[in-house]
Amino acid sequence: MTTRTEPVPNCPLCGYEGRQKYEGLSDRLYGVAGRWNSMSCGQCGVLWLDPRPIPQDIAKSYPDEYFTHGAVEPLTLGRSERARQLRSAVLHRQFGYHHLDAGGRLLALLGRVLMVFPPLKRKLTLGLGVLLIPYQPDGRLLDIGCGSGAYVALMNELGWEVAGIEMDGKAVAVARSHFGLLIHNGTVDDAPFEEQSFDVVTMSHVLEHVPDPVSFLQAATRFVKPDGRIIIVTPNARSLGSSLFGKDWYALQPPQHLILYGARGLRRCLAQTGLIKHMRMASSARIARKCARKFVLVRRAGSFRNDALEMELSRSWWARVLGSVVELLEEVGNPIFRWGEEIECVAIKR
Repeated sequence: MTTRTEPVPNCPLCGYEGRQKYEGLSDRLYGVAGRWNSMSCGQCGVLWLDPRPIPQDIAKSYPDEYFTHGAVEPLTLGRSERARQLRSAVLHRQFGYHHLDAGGRLLALLGRVLMVFPPLKRKLTLGLGVLLIPYQPDGRLLDIGCGSGAYVALMNELGWEVAGIEMDGKAVAVARSHFGLLIHNGTVDDAPFEEQSFDVVTMSHVLEHVPDPVSFLQAATRFVKPDGRIIIVTPNARSLGSSLFGKDWYALQPPQHLILYGARGLRRCLAQTGLIKHMRMASSARIARKCARKFVLVRRAGSFRNDALEMELSRSWWARVLGSVVELLEEVGNPIFRWGEEIECVAIKR
């Protein structure tokens, strides 16, 4: 099934003439046919595909085995009672979820101490980072690109009134059957939700799939109340992993990822909507170990998907050391250089 393409020689955000960064990339994750070039903008720092699939053919980039099509493991506060108690205490005392069990003083102190260390903090907060939102009584949350619904289901369990938007019909079927969620199968343009009816709109690893991000964000932001939050998580084109791993960086993912942003590019994208009065950017090393493991995997197997070899690498001491070193370097460099594999943004609507 041939994918029709269109040339994109200039930056999709600022129109600046691009320079080629990588030539002849292929899809080493799902095997979608085609060759793709990655372009770089010297003005706002984004990377993009040239050529890229035309809008009518973007769906061809998502084969039946795409990860959102399968059954999904629910996100829970913990499989053991001790883990649930500790996470509940952290959520109660540090995120305002006062309807959860706070535990005793010793548990609260333990939670505070563990939250100081980034790897332990990620475990306590389920690896959600900025997506673990402080509680808001009667708060309404809309997750755009909700996939199979695990995140929305968790936030519903934590007390939020939730809804989702997802284009992938198979993923919607999973979300509805597994979690009984209110999910719109469609786009932000045809979603039936009332304008200014949500306190928070989230989108995790969505914006990189969108050919016209400014229009997309304008459409999404109309659902947010004034002073409400738009929370975005997206791969960081300026991460340490991007620099170290080059064309073998896992997040390049042609042809699914059309545009990749650094903090400067994402800031420019949001500013162009004219709807944001404040935004805060950070980067996260949450998936640094995964990107390092995928780099080794693709170098050894020629593909990012090889379950047997990936299992072997997960047990290999040297592969674990590599992942730990990359994660540590990203954590150390984050405050100044924003080296993390993901950009996290919290934007406030006018």
